Amino acid sequence: MNAKFLLAALTMLGLSGAAHAAGNFTEFDLSATTSDNDFGSGVEDRSQGMGVAARGRWFLEGDYFLQGEAAVHFTDGSTGGANYDLDSQLYRLGLGAQDYAGSRDLLAAFWVEVIYDRIDIATSGGDRDTDNVGGAVQLRFDRASRDGRFLPYLQLGYLSTDDFDGAEARLGARLNLADIQPYADVRYLDRDGDDAAIAQVSFAIGARLPF
Repeated sequence: MNAKFLLAALTMLGLSGAAHAAGNFTEFDLSATTSDNDFGSGVEDRSQGMGVAARGRWFLEGDYFLQGEAAVHFTDGSTGGANYDLDSQLYRLGLGAQDYAGSRDLLAAFWVEVIYDRIDIATSGGDRDTDNVGGAVQLRFDRASRDGRFLPYLQLGYLSTDDFDGAEARLGARLNLADIQPYADVRYLDRDGDDAAIAQVSFAIGARLPF
């Protein structure tokens, strides 16, 4: 699992490299992840591990933007005396817009995403893979003060795919420095299906790079 995590981290770091258009940004973060898993037939367990993610926002014209994200998480657990690995990959591509909400210190953004979600479960008895395609809607509020050093944010969303539906949330804050904005946040993602359910909580630290 360590080799897979290192490879994913290096890949995401490459995705968060520099670009040249003002007003855009990329983010890169690492997270500690806990996943509460319901495998059906009364089998439930908690797995733990790490995650890595990269995302970027590119403005098209005015306040309209294109946003992309790639996130992978590697967790492991044990149930019924058997060890297992539960890995997830979630890729997003969205289109949205932003505007000030009531004051120049609060920025609201709304976007719609197309998503690809893959779940891999590996046990000694074999592997089980699930590929899902669907969509999501996201609403985010950021403190946007140019003079403020501490910039909290809240993001709420809902996703729907072939096998899973669920809510997601992200709560955190950025430190507003000149060339880089470190941040920390907590994230919740609920994948609720007819035969299985996965509720994922992640504590992440990372950096936003405006360009």
